[in-house]
Amino acid sequence: MTDQLTARRFLEAEPAAVFAVLTDPEGHVEIDASGMLQAATGQPVTAVGDRFTVHMDREAKGDYPMGRYDVEVVVDRFEQDQEIAWWIDGTVKPPIGHTYG
Repeated sequence: MTDQLTARRFLEAEPAAVFAVLTDPEGHVEIDASGMLQAATGQPVTAVGDRFTVHMDREAKGDYPMGRYDVEVVVDRFEQDQEIAWWIDGTVKPPIGHTYG
């Protein structure tokens, strides 16, 4: 059995504006509410398979003593201004299988 959690929030913004944030590595840092995403490096994504690095600090959450580490964001769905989704390739192997989009 597969668990799925879905949340929706409607934004009064043009799809292109939302897409611009999600395709920019630093955009992920800017919208992070957890405090874990410290910085990002890499080019804006334009296609399935694109990757960028996010520099993390788990200590910000105070739950696991993981300290600072890096993860790779891997884009697995991409349709310009329509759909983007990604998963995380990080320290947990195999990846936990969460897809964000």
